Amino acid sequence: MFVGEQPGDSEDLAGEPFVGPRGKRRIHERPRQDEILACRYWLDQEIEQLKPSAIVALGATSAATLLGSSVRVTRDRAKPFPSPLADLVTLTVHPSSILRSDPEDRAMARRQFVSDLRAIHRLIHGRQAT
Repeated sequence: MFVGEQPGDSEDLAGEPFVGPRGKRRIHERPRQDEILACRYWLDQEIEQLKPSAIVALGATSAATLLGSSVRVTRDRAKPFPSPLADLVTLTVHPSSILRSDPEDRAMARRQFVSDLRAIHRLIHGRQAT
């Protein structure tokens, strides 16, 4: 299960993820704490219904929501965390951050993201084998 932030206006209209990010800055404000808490109930219900074996937090907001405020995306990406939510809970960057990165940095950001996904894949399959 991948957990990110709410979709933006462009994503809502298109019915597709990551279609609206542009430029260096965020288009939408980060969700407020009361908004996060209001949605947490529904997220917990989805996790309970789906019972995923792995949860990947996409970006700082979802990482802090699922793992606490001490996690840092740049420091902790693709690192496993103990959690009652799933056998594996980890994090990586939100894909929209790659789209917002400077053009000269975008290829490297994409490679790092793909590397994270590969490391997470190994973690999942390593845990299933045991």
